[in-house]
Amino acid sequence: MLARPRQVDTLKFISVDIDALNKGGEEIYPIVHDLAWYMIKRSFDDFLEYQSLDKGEEPEDKGEEFLKAYMDHLGLNHLSVYAWAISSAITYMKSLGFNRKDNGNGYTDASHGSKSKLFTQEEKYTWLAVHYIQGYLSDYLPLKDSEEFVLDYMQIINVDNPAEQLAITVHEEMLDIEDNWIVKELLAPEMEESRVAKDERSKYERGKAVLEELTGVSENEPKTGYAAFAPQIEIFLKEHLFVNIFERDILTYKERELATISVLAATRISSGREPRTRAAIKSHKSCLN
Repeated sequence: MLARPRQVDTLKFISVDIDALNKGGEEIYPIVHDLAWYMIKRSFDDFLEYQSLDKGEEPEDKGEEFLKAYMDHLGLNHLSVYAWAISSAITYMKSLGFNRKDNGNGYTDASHGSKSKLFTQEEKYTWLAVHYIQGYLSDYLPLKDSEEFVLDYMQIINVDNPAEQLAITVHEEMLDIEDNWIVKELLAPEMEESRVAKDERSKYERGKAVLEELTGVSENEPKTGYAAFAPQIEIFLKEHLFVNIFERDILTYKERELATISVLAATRISSGREPRTRAAIKSHKSCLN
């Protein structure tokens, strides 16, 4: 199975920053200093040589064909791979919301294209643009060294996997590594057997009793809604939620309902939050009083 979409046959042009193209040069804010000298080149280095093309020249390889297509599209007389990459990157950075002018910080803690431990805004957005261009080029151009198209993005980027470090860690330095993966304490103790043994009712009847205590509404009325439409769901809720969960002694009914309502009220997911919160308060107000 491939870890990327299939190759795209028809070239789809992406936007470039015309001001950056007209300005030219190797440094154009916000891509300056190491960001310009090393980092932006990573966006095309796996696919294109550091090349350029003039109007009227016949392209000799796929890279020059790519440049010619953009020259014709933009109506240019000359275009270099670097100019295309930096102007495309700046446009993409602006589309993400980068709006600083010339008074930002182009310097980075790390050098020679490596990643800083703390990113400036310029470095962060430049890295995003680099990966965007890498993904774009992988749709249309083969790798320049193998002439084969990317089958896995790991061929062009390095995604750190912390688990890989375990293989090279000296085991003596982590003597209790096996035990550290295990939570030894009981997260939720089971109900005491003595308590369960005293109640001779079925789990379904016990669940009904718990729900009646929560809502203050009798459960002996004719079934409606989901309970009538899908009886198995109704039975599952009574036996599992209102017996297996609610009969544990970890929280009181009031504490459970307050926690539920607090989470619903605090969640950022707005869709359905308010009606669910109102329903929880209304249906369980008996145990909240």
